Amino acid sequence: MKSFHELPDYKDLRKLWKQEPVSPPVPDLELTPDHWVERGAEVIGWSLAQLEHWISASGWLRAWLRLNLFLSIVLTSAGVLLLPPVAQVLEPLMQVLPIDHVHTMGIDHSDQYALKEDPVVWTTYRSILKHSGFTRDLEPIVKWDFYEAVMSSDHVLTIQTADQAIWANLLLLVGVRT
Repeated sequence: MKSFHELPDYKDLRKLWKQEPVSPPVPDLELTPDHWVERGAEVIGWSLAQLEHWISASGWLRAWLRLNLFLSIVLTSAGVLLLPPVAQVLEPLMQVLPIDHVHTMGIDHSDQYALKEDPVVWTTYRSILKHSGFTRDLEPIVKWDFYEAVMSSDHVLTIQTADQAIWANLLLLVGVRT
């Protein structure tokens, strides 16, 4: 861990900020026979440049947007690369917790994202459950009932992952076994 004196100072952060003045937009007075789409895009671009100059001629808006875009790309990349999918979290939980039921978010057939068959990730879950010696089957709960179950007063812990698989949500019911 770095000491307080080794942390970035104001000058280092200023380099990341990169605030530069925005020059006022200058219209191109030479009219060329462009298509109406190109002409409209040119007008919109010029209007946005004029608006940006009016809001922040010093360049703070552009620097703020650049900094936030940089931070969001770094954090999203870290989340996608470092956070495990649900299946990798389920395996160790099955070994250490007395799980009574495993529910997935069920698919209402009227839903716009409904599939004709079970999602691929459910096959992975069933394989993990079978391999860990779990005797019950995966139990789908319809989407809105699933949300209500998660918002109930006895819901204690939520584990979020960066899993991008469709219908990958799980609800584990843990009981006390004597």
